[in-house]
Amino acid sequence: MVAAAAGLLVALGVSALAAPPVQAAPAHVLLQEAATPQPPAASVQAGIRPGLERVSAAAKALAKKKAAAIAKAAKKKAKAKAAKKKAATAHRIVSIARTGIGRPYAWGGTGPRGWDCSGFVRWVHAKAGIELPRVRQWTVMKRTSEPKPGDLVVQNGGSHVGIYTGRGRMISALGTSLGTRAHPVSWMPARFYTLA
Repeated sequence: MVAAAAGLLVALGVSALAAPPVQAAPAHVLLQEAATPQPPAASVQAGIRPGLERVSAAAKALAKKKAAAIAKAAKKKAKAKAAKKKAATAHRIVSIARTGIGRPYAWGGTGPRGWDCSGFVRWVHAKAGIELPRVRQWTVMKRTSEPKPGDLVVQNGGSHVGIYTGRGRMISALGTSLGTRAHPVSWMPARFYTLA
């Protein structure tokens, strides 16, 4: 048979010496390999599955942690943006209130030609784009123990209101003899309210 194969190679123009010799494994090795049971594909997959599940659980935990960090950062950014907007609004309120200094007091009045304390507060807020009730404006606000410029000052049990400007001072329409002016908050006991 070897001779026939060599003859065929010569007929094809290939030298028998050019081909590497083929060596077969000894018969006992071939029998041993055939007798060794190969694990079925399902058991290999079953062995891989717990490892994949661990990787999958770790990936899910990492994704959840990343999503929480992104949400926290977004919340912090939104809070900072809201605080900045509130500070800008408070600055506008104080600036508008300052334009009312020197204007006359008129009981029941709501405009620059004459206003009472709540009319003045409402006018200032309206100019800043904030709608407040005509009286008892603090009912739509939140009480605070740490007033900031632009907050509402409520005095005399609610019978007087004004706008806090900072450093213990406020602007309000005081009465016919005093008109609208800046003055110390300490002139009367006070509570403070801020826009919610």
